[in-house]
Amino acid sequence: MAKSAVIAPLTGVRLVAAVWVVLFHIYLYNGDDLSARHPAVDAVVGPIVSQGDLGVDLFFLLSGFVLAHNYLERLGEGPSLSGAVSFLWLRVARVWPLYMVAIVGGGLLLSLRFWLWGSQPNVPLTVPHFVAQVFMVQQWGAANVPNTSWTGPAWSISAEWLAYLCFPVLAIAVWRLRRYAGPRTLVALGGMVLLPTLVWTAVAQTQAAPYMWLVRLASEFTCGALLSAATRHELPRLTRASGWLAPAAIALGAAWLYVAGLTGRSWLGPLVLAVFPILLLGLAHGDSPVHRWLGSRPMVLGGGVSFALYLVHVPLLKLFRDALDHDALPISPRNQLYGELAIAALSLLIAWALFRHVEEPARHRLRAVGPRVAELPAAVRRIRLPESSRIVRVAPATEHVVQQQAVRSIC
Repeated sequence: MAKSAVIAPLTGVRLVAAVWVVLFHIYLYNGDDLSARHPAVDAVVGPIVSQGDLGVDLFFLLSGFVLAHNYLERLGEGPSLSGAVSFLWLRVARVWPLYMVAIVGGGLLLSLRFWLWGSQPNVPLTVPHFVAQVFMVQQWGAANVPNTSWTGPAWSISAEWLAYLCFPVLAIAVWRLRRYAGPRTLVALGGMVLLPTLVWTAVAQTQAAPYMWLVRLASEFTCGALLSAATRHELPRLTRASGWLAPAAIALGAAWLYVAGLTGRSWLGPLVLAVFPILLLGLAHGDSPVHRWLGSRPMVLGGGVSFALYLVHVPLLKLFRDALDHDALPISPRNQLYGELAIAALSLLIAWALFRHVEEPARHRLRAVGPRVAELPAAVRRIRLPESSRIVRVAPATEHVVQQQAVRSIC
């Protein structure tokens, strides 16, 4: 496959994943009301949106795939410290500015809710917690995903930062593996590394087991990188099948979620993760109505906005719920679902403004200093110690000389 910086359908599918997560958070609080008042609507949308937390798993897969698509050759073929530093700086430029705006904004909204209605923050508003979030390490020592960040979804950004730090080493391993393994082997390995997550989900019947987030991150991120390495080979069969492969993966995944919903076994839903690699491979190749829709300008723009949407919607939803619970809004509780859908639309507008006026300008400014950051390792090696600080090597004394000195000291 000819390598390009952006695969448009994979950018568009980021918006789908973000909206899926948003709808999940709305359905989590309003699903019972929707089922009681509009059972037909719930029968159609419930099995899909009730599993919307899987949008995070899709993000992990996409991150591994896209990073390998853009950096595998650079980091794998000629590994260097400056290359790794440059890569990490570019990731900081991509995620940190908007992430910090979301963290600070989330903290301010937590303070506002406490001041107005006495709502206890789910994460303490303390300096240590703030520092951990500044360095994006708040999730690393946590067994579970809730209650680690002032804006809830930021836990996954902390998790991805861990994956970014490991990626230079992963890139070397995948690049070496690519030299000896064909595309079929790489795809098979990508499927195999997903097995720990799939098996654990089936056995535990949940994705919320302690430290399961770490297994999900490692297996899905690595799977994405392996699939991306496979697409660097010529894959004529995949190219020919790509027109129907992505739609078939979507249909298969939706059918599985409906089966899980109809049987009342919601824990089966996360096993749809097994279809995600097929979806990525299908979207990375070829042309079809699905490709053209996801690669259209509005969807690609939405893919750019998706990061901000993902980060800002939860604090706004929680503020709305508190205001509604304390009769601070002229809205009947019966209409909470519609109010939260309006908040989701407002979140999208705020996300677009943040993308346009915060995320993109900050990213470009930080990327501009990237070359100087990449030179830091070489600059450190060139630093010379002052003459007085240098360690002077002295030839070791022989046993005969030591004996002579000992005799002289005695005499």
